[in-house]
Amino acid sequence: MPSPESAPFPALRPAGPSPLPWQAPMRAGAPMLSGPGGNPATPGRGSQRAPRLGLWLVAMVALGAALSGCAADAPPTPGPATAAPAPAAMLSPTRLAPWPTTPAPSQPVRLILWHAWLGDRAEQSLHEAAERFHQQHPSITVEPVCVGEDSDLAVKTVAAIQAGRPPDLAVVRQGQIPQLMALDAVVALDPYLDDPEAGLTQQDRDDFFPGSWQAGIYPEFGNKMLSFPFARGALAMYYNQTLLKRAGLNAPPKTWADLEAACKAISRGDLVGLAWHEDASTFDAFLYSRGASQLSGDHAKAAFNGPEGIEALDLLVRLGRIGAALRTGGEDADRALFAQGKVAFTFASTNDIAGYAAAIGKAGTGFAWGVTMIPQADASRPPRTVGFGANLCILKTDEARQRAAWQFLRWFTASQQMADWASATGYMPTRTSAVQKLAASGFLDQNPALKEAWSAVIPYAYPEPDVSGEAEIRQAIERAWSAAAAESKAPNQALDEAAARANEILAAEK
Repeated sequence: MPSPESAPFPALRPAGPSPLPWQAPMRAGAPMLSGPGGNPATPGRGSQRAPRLGLWLVAMVALGAALSGCAADAPPTPGPATAAPAPAAMLSPTRLAPWPTTPAPSQPVRLILWHAWLGDRAEQSLHEAAERFHQQHPSITVEPVCVGEDSDLAVKTVAAIQAGRPPDLAVVRQGQIPQLMALDAVVALDPYLDDPEAGLTQQDRDDFFPGSWQAGIYPEFGNKMLSFPFARGALAMYYNQTLLKRAGLNAPPKTWADLEAACKAISRGDLVGLAWHEDASTFDAFLYSRGASQLSGDHAKAAFNGPEGIEALDLLVRLGRIGAALRTGGEDADRALFAQGKVAFTFASTNDIAGYAAAIGKAGTGFAWGVTMIPQADASRPPRTVGFGANLCILKTDEARQRAAWQFLRWFTASQQMADWASATGYMPTRTSAVQKLAASGFLDQNPALKEAWSAVIPYAYPEPDVSGEAEIRQAIERAWSAAAAESKAPNQALDEAAARANEILAAEK
């Protein structure tokens, strides 16, 4: 991949008009090379899996445009990849204050970065970024190492810390930072952020979307910045524009009342307004959109059993009773029904645009569709949804290595690198200027579904609580949702019982 000075974006688009798999056309009938393999990232589950491009890469190899540099029947080779030629340089409309030059380490430093991407575009992009960084900082080598799936990464990181041989940097998902803090293993980034030579200016900090910045701050640990966001997604609403127009609706619903009316208008015969499944992150987004939250401001008590949470579940129950909403078995079922043109709305991660594009293309249903903000309680107020995904943290080693790791982290999350990363992987950019770069380059105009999602959703995505015991709290929420959906318990009863359980968990973790 070229350096930021020479060209802003990797050459991702093959010759001709065919889009990348996650470059979802607004009409599903547009030709696609192939669909991504495997299951895309699960909202809120902390998955680090990028929108998978495996089948697309195989197709590109067959067409003679092997972006991965690997044979069609082999996974990408670990290690820095040779970059394809890039387009001509482009100037960003936003010029941030230049960072001062940080003194190079007195001795060469080799840093290890553990992650859980294997054989997909995110792994390749990490290697490309590491190579570019080394070219600009010859005394620092960053070696990305895939250590398995997400669960493997979490277990092996703890084991390495306990053995006294941690990696220098690790990709972390929700729930891991509290565990690593219990081992006194995480480097607080605040001193580096505030460093007059190597830190971030206020202008740089303000360039991050508020929710992205907040994703690295942990109230449980004195509001310290303990990780840095980079592989993020957000909960969005996918909508079938063709079905909306048939029902006399010109735009996707902006409020929950609008959604209820739209589902009723669309549901006829075998058509259903909404497909949904239980997921704690989706429920948290329902709360955010209504001005509420999962936990109290100090994260000491459950807050999800208020009137906002009750109304969220009651709405789904009302729609289900009249056949205007359908409970499914999971995100794959939601996506399949949507692709078949049988439902008008689903809730899914912005990282799943690739999966939806591929599924619709495979189904051959040829309808117009889009990705936008989830409905809100009050359309006159700034919208809110849930943001989720993976962050990078620095683990404790020695000051020289930690400072070198910060140099990479700061460089990697800079505007240009975030634009490169987002365009390569489909993860949402974490900075305003990165989106502006992508817009100025024409990338977003070429990818209307991403353009819509990144303009309507990204600026308003905020992180979920990342506290000790959060995994158990999420399970309690999903059980409550299941009970309310089955009407074995009223929404208020189910949520009250879940909140009592959540409070027990929070008290036990103090």
